[in-house]
Amino acid sequence: MKAIFSSRPDTHYNDDITYRYQFPRNYLRVAERTIGDWIIFHQTQRGSGRAGYFSRARVENVVPDTENPRRYYAILSSYEQFYRVVPFRKPDDTYWENSLRDLSPDRVGVNIRGKSVRIISERDYTEIVFMGFAELLRRSNVDRLELHDALDPLYDPTKEPELQDATTRERIVQSLTSNRILRDAAFRGLVLDAYDDTCAITGLCIVNGQGKVETNAAHIRPVADNGPDVVRNGLALSATCHWAFDRHLLSLSDDGELILSKNLTRRFRSLLPVEGEKIYLPSDESLRPNPAFLAHHREIFESKWGSPVS
Repeated sequence: MKAIFSSRPDTHYNDDITYRYQFPRNYLRVAERTIGDWIIFHQTQRGSGRAGYFSRARVENVVPDTENPRRYYAILSSYEQFYRVVPFRKPDDTYWENSLRDLSPDRVGVNIRGKSVRIISERDYTEIVFMGFAELLRRSNVDRLELHDALDPLYDPTKEPELQDATTRERIVQSLTSNRILRDAAFRGLVLDAYDDTCAITGLCIVNGQGKVETNAAHIRPVADNGPDVVRNGLALSATCHWAFDRHLLSLSDDGELILSKNLTRRFRSLLPVEGEKIYLPSDESLRPNPAFLAHHREIFESKWGSPVS
């Protein structure tokens, strides 16, 4: 069954919500009902939270915490960040979750207290996920990210996403689950937004007359190696830099300083900034590469080429 998992940036639980979600024993029965299905993550404003629904993941299993008998872990896969945070309330000021819809606003907080893991309906899940990716589906992004062929035939990109009928919204959510092209496009859009469509290494921003952006989104830790589709696991790179980064011909320090393989030709090096120079990074530090992902990339770099040299 579908559910909401609530989290906080300043949580005292041992969470890494891209892979696992820790919860107390009183949520066990509810959490077990979600095994094999999708859940949506939600945060309030407490602890500098995102104040809405912001991502989803699939629950693979629920296991005991071997170090704390009063806690358990939901083991997660296919973590996916929404293209935009969905506010707790709809534009008409009602709530997305059916169980909250008939409550007065002053009762909602009391109702969900002690319900950090709570079941939601398929319909509520579909509506929240669709709105999480609605911005991705607007005409400007369909052109920018070349999504025309990946969209469901029933989807009309000339209409605003919110005006699509219920059947089309449901089919789009199903496509987002099964269609890697759409998921890649969502990841790419988030990364390009963070880097202003600019290659982090060359500093170039190339957009053609139809609005298509030349820059790619590179995973720092590959999806095949359990790397999540989150901005902090991404870099905006030109096609050539993306090719070199994926082959570990170049890497980055935790501070974003460029590291080059000693096997790079002089001609290729001439296309890049000098080694040790800092690349272009988002001004928002919360969007910059996660040091753990960079360390993983450097480990492979060093296993191939040895320690970096100046």
